Amino acid sequence: MVDYHNKTFFGDNSAFIVQSGSRIDPATFFKLFKKKEDETWERPSEGEGITIKFAMKEVAMILEVLQGKLKSWSTKHSFKKRATIIVVEWSSDTTFMINTANYSITLKSGQIQIFQMLLQHILEEKVIYATSGEHSENQANVGKELPAPQNRTNKVKKYPQTQPKTKKKPKRNKSENDRKNMNAIIEGETEKALLLNFEGKEPTWIPKSTIHSEFQTEKGIEQNFLIEVWVLKKNNIV
Repeated sequence: MVDYHNKTFFGDNSAFIVQSGSRIDPATFFKLFKKKEDETWERPSEGEGITIKFAMKEVAMILEVLQGKLKSWSTKHSFKKRATIIVVEWSSDTTFMINTANYSITLKSGQIQIFQMLLQHILEEKVIYATSGEHSENQANVGKELPAPQNRTNKVKKYPQTQPKTKKKPKRNKSENDRKNMNAIIEGETEKALLLNFEGKEPTWIPKSTIHSEFQTEKGIEQNFLIEVWVLKKNNIV
């Protein structure tokens, strides 16, 4: 089972990407983009097109339409005082559409089935992992073999030897040499981490506590981040 999903669906002149940065993140993102007048495609990685963030209940409603339980469904999102109305609907028995004011994507036959299966899978993952806490220690030990009881016969009680106390070395403050400036694009976000897309690397979750520069939370734009070197090395970024 993978933790990251990224699938593009193309229509004739428009397309969208379904993206889930992590199964523990309840949000699912749709990135809509289209052909320009010069016949080239908009590039979401450069901030072109629009990105829509759906909650789990909204993904469930889209599935209601895909499964034929509803003819259509719509919702309204507001971001930076700009409202976007999204409508998903069956335009015919074999054609499914996603519409906003500036984008209209049509899916047919096989694409519809893959889209439905992908959303169902993502939602099931998030229901399990994005809504549950850590297992308790007792739950984690269920089914594990317990150590055999020790033989206490003629056991002599031993007292630990006194060790000389040593002074602890003072903790070294992290210097600028422990950090590195890196360009990356935000692909996802949770309360404690950012999903960053470094050029030539797979998107990687970076703890916010290891980022020492200000950044915009807007996704799809390249920014500079001052990141602790150890986490970059741990994830093979440098």
